[in-house]
Amino acid sequence: MLFRSAVSLLAVLLLLPVAAPRYRLVRRPMLTAAVLALAALAVPWPLALFVQHPEGAEWLRAWIGWNAAEVGAGSLRSLVFLARNLPWYLWPAWPLAIWATWRWRAQWRTPALALALLMGLAAFALMLLTPIPTETMMLPTVVPFAMLTALALPVVQRGLVSLLDWIAVATFSLIGVVIWAYWIALLTGFPPRMADSAMRLAPGFTSNTTGLQTAAGLIASLAWLALVWWRAARRPRAIWRPMALSSGGLLLAWVLMIVLWLPVYDARVSYRGVAVELAGVLGSGNECIRGEPLDAGQRASLAYFGNLRFNQPGERCDWLLTRDDARTPIAPPSTQWRQVWQGRRPFDTTERFVLYRREP
Repeated sequence: MLFRSAVSLLAVLLLLPVAAPRYRLVRRPMLTAAVLALAALAVPWPLALFVQHPEGAEWLRAWIGWNAAEVGAGSLRSLVFLARNLPWYLWPAWPLAIWATWRWRAQWRTPALALALLMGLAAFALMLLTPIPTETMMLPTVVPFAMLTALALPVVQRGLVSLLDWIAVATFSLIGVVIWAYWIALLTGFPPRMADSAMRLAPGFTSNTTGLQTAAGLIASLAWLALVWWRAARRPRAIWRPMALSSGGLLLAWVLMIVLWLPVYDARVSYRGVAVELAGVLGSGNECIRGEPLDAGQRASLAYFGNLRFNQPGERCDWLLTRDDARTPIAPPSTQWRQVWQGRRPFDTTERFVLYRREP
């Protein structure tokens, strides 16, 4: 993540003189100072690792290798992931950012607009080059979109503000009602079809904190209603008024999902069961595992729940853990590996883990 952010900032700094050559802000002394400041922020930590032999140097090589693996040729999977998640991830900033770009299009060479646009383009390029899509790859887009949104707030038209408010009230109120309806169906079993759908998320799930969860959800819902009433009755003139209902609606949806459905979601997607099974197969030894193609989150979860140790750079391991599509499993890596275990999360039918041991 740090590597991708540094690459994005460096690309912006190098392209700024092309976008805005007339402005003193981006002349050569300032550009040189910015590059030096970026290096001063980025270099000390890797350098501190490098001087700590041998563990520090190994960690540095692993860090560089991981960051290099985060940038590749891209994939259709990344495009689909972005199309599904990025509009919600950047709401409500992206409509205002588009409006700001259009509104100030005649001054696109000014540093305030050029810097945000270049940062956004660099972030998008890095996202498209990410082989394995994750939520963290969208994080660098937040800053440029926030900068563009700030440019839109002073000049946004009343009609666009009203449209955003109407969309926010209608969308997030509906989302809140749906979340509550399925939660009530999960607790009471009524209506039956919704209760059946809710129970299919995690069959047999039980919780001893339903009262506390329901109370927290009610507080969040009442706060949302109070925000809608305040925005409609008071009509504040604050510059941030176009963001109030959209941001509050996102917060409502997030809080309801966390306080009501997080335990169910955790029971469904947690890697705890897979990690415990793997630990049972591996035994009490501290043998290393080579995991491919596992992303950083999966490695961290399996290591945490099962106390598993994945290989360091250059280390030879006798265990190989692979992940594939359960519907179209892949063949063993070679004849020197023998399959000893396979498993998956209880409610995930698309992902399968296979453990191999090296033949002597």
